[in-house]
This record gives sequence, C-alpha cells and structure tokens, in this order.
Amino acid sequence: MSNSIKEIKDKKEISVDDNVQYRVIADIVSALFSDENGISKLTGTYKIDSEYKIWFVNLSNKQKKEKDIKSGYSIYLEENDDNIYHYNTTQNIKKTTDKYIEENIKLVVFVNYQDKLHEPGYHFFGIYKFNEILDNKIVIYKRESKTYKLN
Repeated sequence: MSNSIKEIKDKKEISVDDNVQYRVIADIVSALFSDENGISKLTGTYKIDSEYKIWFVNLSNKQKKEKDIKSGYSIYLEENDDNIYHYNTTQNIKKTTDKYIEENIKLVVFVNYQDKLHEPGYHFFGIYKFNEILDNKIVIYKRESKTYKLN
C-alpha cells in the first residue's frame, strides 16, 4: 500500500489498496500519465495505449441510483466492487462495447464517489473489462486486476 503519489511512482504501480485520492482528473493525468516534462502521454479520449484506456467514473450512490436510472443513465455497484454496472438508455451502448470487444480494451478505472461515506476525489478502482450487456441497456464490466503497472 502506498500513501503518496511519490511512493506510487517509485514502485511504478498503482493499487486499489493505495491510500491516495486525486482531487480532479487533471491531477491523475499529471501525476501518473505524464512524462518528465509534465506532458500527458495519453491520446484521444484518455487512451494510454492500444490495450488500455482510462475511465473516470462518477458512481451513483444507493440513494440516487433509482433516480438516475429513471433519467436514463447510472453507473453503480451491486454486491461488491468486482462488477461495475453502466445503465444507459441515452445512447447506443452496443457501438461502444463492440469497439471495446474488437480492440480488446481494458479500462483503468478511477472512481469518484458521490456520497459522504468516502473521501472526496477520485480513487483507483482497478482494471475492468467488458463482460456482458443485459437487456440492451446495462453494460457490465468485470474487474480483472486490483493493480496497474505504470509506464
């Protein structure tokens, strides 16, 4: 477990067990995905390389989840943190998931909790990969790893 960004950079690995939170997305990009000159190594929409892409998630808390679902969009957890459920009736989710399947994309997930039980800011949540689509509106991503090796 690391307690600082320096410790994470020194071991060149980020873990769900790290006790580090990031205030905003820019803090994550500059701390973990930038070169020695502070220039982002990411391309396009937070793409790290041909295998990995970063996903910044604002989770719906339990109280807000049903309201979010009624509005057509919610990202939430169920029993544990091993699956992320992405409910979306506002756009064609099959198009996005087809691309993830075709390119075998893994998602480096940072979660921003929307509740008072957690420290504010983004936390590393693990490496997730597309698992399945339910009823053509819920995408389930399954955790593959609790760590990510930094370049």
